[in-house]
Amino acid sequence: VDADSGLYLPDFRAAERTFQLLRQVCGRAGRRGAPGGALVQTWNPDSPCIRMAVQGEERAFYRRELDERRRLGFPPATMLVRVVLAGKGARMDGAARLVMDSLVGWARERRAAVWGPTQLPRIRERERRQVLVVLPKTDAPPSRLREHLSNLRAALLRRGVDLMVDVDPEWFM
Repeated sequence: VDADSGLYLPDFRAAERTFQLLRQVCGRAGRRGAPGGALVQTWNPDSPCIRMAVQGEERAFYRRELDERRRLGFPPATMLVRVVLAGKGARMDGAARLVMDSLVGWARERRAAVWGPTQLPRIRERERRQVLVVLPKTDAPPSRLREHLSNLRAALLRRGVDLMVDVDPEWFM
């Protein structure tokens, strides 16, 4: 039911997750020699993800998905580093600006991109902001970025703002 609802999440892996779920559902039908089938209800039956999952076109789907990710600059063609800031109220705008200014300068020298900041849902009365750094895959693991962020973390902690780093994040919320 509503098989395409996962496609509308703000995540570059949404099609992959939807495809995997549909293939799993379809694969469970008709086991042990008994014939079976799966009914897939969707608002968008022409979606390549839905169509390829129902028809069992795994190779075609993954080839299409990899091409799309390369074109858009998402993993595995690049490396993502998620930087999350958490703190109380008004401090967050200044902290996000400080991190952005620092990361944009750092990224400019390394052919990297910085996206954000975006506001995340509040947790335990703490505001949160997220910044994504997109590194070319040819770069070594982001040890220099970690070093840069650890210096920023110390400055932010004095302001009452936590900074967390997630390399190749699975989720963005």
